[in-house]
Amino acid sequence: MATKNGLGRVPAIPMANRHMSYWDMFATWVGANANNGTWYIGGVIAACGS
Repeated sequence: MATKNGLGRVPAIPMANRHMSYWDMFATWVGANANNGTWYIGGVIAACGS
């Protein structure tokens, strides 16, 4: 089913065709948690009175 702009759905990739290495997972988790870690470290430093 197409939308107004003429683009349809993004097709799902079958599990057999998905490949993620250790480094892909590592980069994903670091990127996803970078901002959270920054807030945590900033809060710890602020709580220490610096």
